[in-house]
Order: sequence, then C-alpha cells, then structure tokens
Amino acid sequence: MRLRRAYLPPVKTLAKRSQVYNNRSESEDTSSDISALGGGCAGCGRKRNVSNWTMIHPCGHILCWTCFSATIASVTKSHAASKCTACQGDCLSIKRHYGPVPKDNGPEHCNAVNPGASTPCCSDTIVLRIDNVDVTPQIVENFLPKNVLPQEHPQPIHILIDRFDGRTKDYMYIEAASDVTARKILKKRQNGMMPCGGQDGKTRAVTITRVTHHELSAELRPKGPQELTALLALCQAAVALPNRADRDLCHSPSVTRSGLAHFVKSRHGPFYAIMSILTKLRGPESPAYWDLFNLTSGIYTVYH
Repeated sequence: MRLRRAYLPPVKTLAKRSQVYNNRSESEDTSSDISALGGGCAGCGRKRNVSNWTMIHPCGHILCWTCFSATIASVTKSHAASKCTACQGDCLSIKRHYGPVPKDNGPEHCNAVNPGASTPCCSDTIVLRIDNVDVTPQIVENFLPKNVLPQEHPQPIHILIDRFDGRTKDYMYIEAASDVTARKILKKRQNGMMPCGGQDGKTRAVTITRVTHHELSAELRPKGPQELTALLALCQAAVALPNRADRDLCHSPSVTRSGLAHFVKSRHGPFYAIMSILTKLRGPESPAYWDLFNLTSGIYTVYH
C-alpha cells in the first residue's frame, strides 16, 4: 500500500497566514483589551477562539496555547525552570484545564509565593523579552502595535550587542507602557513574523515573554571597565564604517582598518547600547562614577 505524502503549505504561505493573524485590526479600542482581562488568558487576556487551556503550577495561572508555547520555548539565561508568562513564577508542572476560566485569572492573583517574580513597584513599565531577532529599534517599533511604548521613556527598546565585536544578540528587551499594553503586545504579536536586519525581505517568527526588571538590569550592567572601553571603541569604529546611501543597515558585517566593529550591522547600534545603560542603570544600580564619566567623555570625543 502506497502512503500519501502529507501536504505542507509553503513557508511563505505559513508566514503570510501568521502575519494576517497577528495584524488584526490595529485600531481596536483599548477597552476591548481591558474587558478581556476577566475570564481570559492570564498572559495576553485573549478569551475568544481558544480551545486549549493550560494551567501552570504552582502559581495556578491559566494560559492560552500561544502564551503556553512561549513559556516553554523561552530560554532563561540561567537555564532554570520555565517561567509563567503572567507572573514570571517558576513553571514546575502543567495540566490541561477544562471548562470556563475564572475571572480572577490574572497576574495579580497568584497561588504561589515567588519573591522577586513580580514587577518592582518602583517602575511603571512592564519588561518583555523578544527572542530570535536581529534588528534595529526602528524595525521593532514598526513591528509593535501602536501606542504601546511609554512616551516619556528615553529608551524603551533595548537591543543587545556583544560589547567587544558588535555582534547583535538573538534576543532583546522592550518596556511596555503598562500591563494592558503588555498584554496587547502578547495578544497581537506573539509568534509574529518580524523583519530581519538585512534588506533581503526575510522575516523571523519571534517569541515574546514577560520578564522582570531585574533580568534586564543584570543584562545591561557592564561586567567591568573593559566592556565599557570596548563599547566606546565600537562607537568610534562604527562612525568610520563605509558610507552608504541610506546609512541605516548593512548587508553584511563590516570591519574597519583597526579590526574593530567586526559584526556591527548598524552605525547606531553601539550608541543605542550606551543609551540603554545610561537610562536603565540609575541610582544604586548605576556603574561607578568614573565609568559614566568615561562614557560621556567618549561620546563627546566621537561626535567632535
């Protein structure tokens, strides 16, 4: 007996379907997102067209399949247990949930005591991590729904680079304006197709997870003076990159005569990295005074 080969749609078709699903009506009223918070997914608030619900233990939050898959797919820096999308608590076990979802299924209702998992009360923004990226802030801003970033924040998009060779890391962070806008991002852009950094039209399916401010601060905090010195050298080398018509993205990595900026794909990448450090690490979290002085004087030297 001959077996028929299963039909798989072309990759472009799958990407197009995903894009159509994630680009649903950007003009939806924010009140609809707020109304979805009761009796819906604890992560994104979705409660319509959901057939599979999963309960996370020990926190007890109930997630839709999209948020649950993001919980499993996300990779923590410490390779610890997966984190619940709603509260960032450890996911120790799961079970299928049947029947209606309780109205108190939200981040503020948590069965488990998990110190440090919730967003610090001193900050109004919600931190989200986007995995599988290679982009610039402008691409990220165009990818996100409208009006989800805090307008008063000087640098809500944090694109990470290797501070020694300029290589863009495959994950980044953004700060959403509120819990409602964070849920809106998870609802509309989870597993969405984000353009890559090149000009070949390629896109990548990205995973979005909710993380803590502590994780972002730990990622941005320099490991030592050598990292800051190397970052300043990248800024100087990035200015010397070959001049291009659009001066935005490079097709391939560029290397200066000094051998620096080996994987810099955007002239502005090292400067964005400095801005993230200066805007996020303040007060007790900030680097030593002389580090900040070197950063400031280095930027002045580059521009003059």
